[in-house]
Amino acid sequence: MSTIHSRARLRRASLVTAAALVAGTLSAAPAGAEIPCPDSSEFDVASADEYADALACASQASEGAQRITLIDDFSIPALQRNEYYGTQPLTITAQPGVVVSGQPGEEMGDPTLGSFLVALPIELFGPSAPQEILGDTELLDEQPIEPSASINEIEPMAELPAGPGSITLENVHLADFTASAGVLVASGAPLHISGSTFTDNGIAIDEESPSFEALFLTAVSASGDLTIEGSTFTGNSGLYGGAVSNLLYQFAGEGDLDDAPSVSISDSDFTGNSAYVGGAVISMGAMTVTDSAFTANVGTLGSALLAASDLTLTGSTIAANDSVTSPDGLSEVPMGGAAVALISDFDSGAGASATVVNSTFADNVNGGATLLLAENAELDLHQSTFVGNTLDDETGAEVLLLEGTSATIHGTAFASAGVAACAAYGDVAIATSYVFDDGSCTGDWSGEGDLGDGLDAMLGALADNGGSTLTALPSADSPLIDAIPAGSLTVDVDQRGVSRPQGGAGDIGAAEVEAPVVEAGTVAFEVSTPGGTLTGTASPALAVTGIAWVDVADLPTPPAGTALPFGAATFSVAVPEAGDTVTLTLTAPRPFTSAFKVSDSGWEAIPGATLSADRMTVTYTLTDGGELDEDGAANGVIVDPVALAIQATFTG
Repeated sequence: MSTIHSRARLRRASLVTAAALVAGTLSAAPAGAEIPCPDSSEFDVASADEYADALACASQASEGAQRITLIDDFSIPALQRNEYYGTQPLTITAQPGVVVSGQPGEEMGDPTLGSFLVALPIELFGPSAPQEILGDTELLDEQPIEPSASINEIEPMAELPAGPGSITLENVHLADFTASAGVLVASGAPLHISGSTFTDNGIAIDEESPSFEALFLTAVSASGDLTIEGSTFTGNSGLYGGAVSNLLYQFAGEGDLDDAPSVSISDSDFTGNSAYVGGAVISMGAMTVTDSAFTANVGTLGSALLAASDLTLTGSTIAANDSVTSPDGLSEVPMGGAAVALISDFDSGAGASATVVNSTFADNVNGGATLLLAENAELDLHQSTFVGNTLDDETGAEVLLLEGTSATIHGTAFASAGVAACAAYGDVAIATSYVFDDGSCTGDWSGEGDLGDGLDAMLGALADNGGSTLTALPSADSPLIDAIPAGSLTVDVDQRGVSRPQGGAGDIGAAEVEAPVVEAGTVAFEVSTPGGTLTGTASPALAVTGIAWVDVADLPTPPAGTALPFGAATFSVAVPEAGDTVTLTLTAPRPFTSAFKVSDSGWEAIPGATLSADRMTVTYTLTDGGELDEDGAANGVIVDPVALAIQATFTG
C-alpha cells in the first residue's frame, strides 16, 4: 500500500469532453514530465492533491487493476482536474464516514474542472488528438441549448476511442459538487457504483439559457454501461437527469440508440432529485430497475425515470414524485409529464418496451400520466398497484398510451380516486385479466377476472410492510384478496418477496396479504352429538377444522353387539409439515369400550389406541398420509372420521 505525497502535477491537455470540444478549446497536449509513482497499484489518499496524483499514477499503469482508498475527508479545488485516462480497471473506495466535497460556486463552463472523477480515453493525450477525433469536421459553435429541443437535433460528435476496461466506486460519499460534474465518464468505460452516497450535487439550471455543458453536470454522467447497487442519491440536480444520466453517449459516441449503454439499478434509493426531464434517472439505453425506491423527485417528463429504450421495473416503489412543477424558466413538456416515461428517441417509442412487475406507484403528482408510453411501444404490466396519484390534466390517466401502443395488464390494481386507469391517444390495443379498475383499462371489466365496478379497493397507506420498499396493503375485507386463482398467477412472489399465493388464491396488486402465522401446539376442539359433547385435543397441530357429527343412520352397519351412543365424529387436523404425526385425545361424557375408524369400507379398530382408567378418554396417533388418514395424502391435513363404541357386554 502506498500513500501519495508528491506535489508535482502531470501537465496534461484538459479538454477531452464533449463540452470542451464544443467550446473549441481542445489543443495538443504539451510535453510534460510524469510524476514519480510508487511501485504499487494501491494508493491511500487523504487530500485533493494526493488523490489527483494517485489518479495520474493509476493512469500511467500498463498492467494490473488499480485501487485508490480515500482515508480522510477533503474538498476538490474548483480548478483541479481529476482525470483518469488509463487502460487498467480502476476501483475507488473509501473508509467509513469519509466524505469528498466539491467547491460551491457557479458553473465553470468546463465540466472537467472541479469534478471528483473524469474518465477519458488515453488516445486523447497526444499532439494529433484533435485530428484523430474530429477528422474533417468543424468544431461546433458554443451556444445555449434550448430545453425544449429534441436531443436528436444535436449533432453527435465523432466516435471517441475506447478507454479503461472498467471503473468501480465502492462506499464513496460525494457531496456539494455544484459547479461541476460529480462523476463524468466520457470514455465509454463500464461504471459500477456500489454502497455509495451522492448528496446535493449538480448545478442550478440557468433560467434564461441552460448551457451545453449543463447536459453533463449531474451527480453521475456516463457514456458506457452503468451498474448501481445499494446506493443513495439525494438532492442532486441537473438539466437532463437529476442524479444519473448517460446522455453523454449521444455526444461522445455514434448516437445510435440500438447500441446505447445500459443502466442497471438495484437496492438503491433516489430522493429529492430534480431535472428538467428525468428527475432522478435518464437512460438512452435499456434500463433495469430492481428493488429500488424513487421518492419526491421532480422533473416535467419522467419525474422519477425517463427511458429512451427498453425499461424493466421490478419490485420498486415510485412515490410522491412531481411532474407538474417545472424548474424555473423551463417550458412544460407535451402530454403534461409523467412519473415514469418511455420515450424512445425522445420522439417515438417504436420498438421499445416496458415491463413492470410487482411495483407500487403511490401519491405521485402527475401532469398527464403516472406511466407514459410513446408511440408503438409495448407494455407488460403485472401485479402492480396504483394508488393516491393525482393528475393535473383531466384527460390523462394512470397509464397513458399513444398511437400504436399495445398493453397487457394482469393482476394490477388501479385505485387512485378520481383518476382514470387508462387513456389512449390514437389506436391502441389493451388486454386485461384480473385487473381492478374503473373500467377504462378493462373495457368495463370485460377481461377474465376483471373487477372494480362500484367497489372500493380498500388499500392502506404507503407503509413499511416488510421488504426493501414501501407498499400499500389491502385490508382484510378488500376485494383484491384471493381474486386471482392460483393457476392464473404470473409471478410467484410479491414486491416484498412474500410467496404467492397465501392460501388457495392470489391477491391483485403488488402486495400479497400474508396468511396469519400460527404456531403449532395443542389445539382443543369439541364435537356436539345427541349423546353429549365430545371434547378433544390434537398435538402438535395448527388447527382442527371441519368438525361435524355423523348420524348412525348414515354410517355403515357397526360390528355386532356394538352400540354407538355418540354416532361418529369427523374432523380435519392441520399439521405443521406434510407427513407429520399427531396425537389425538377424545373424551366422552360417559365410559365407552373401544374406538373405531369409520370409512365407506366399514369399521376398523384404531391400532395402538389406549383408554384411560375410567374408560372415558381414548388416546391414539395419526400420520398425515398414513393408513388412517381418510384422504390418503401427505398434504398437511389429516381427515379423521372416528366413532366411540360401547360393547353390549359392558356394564360400566
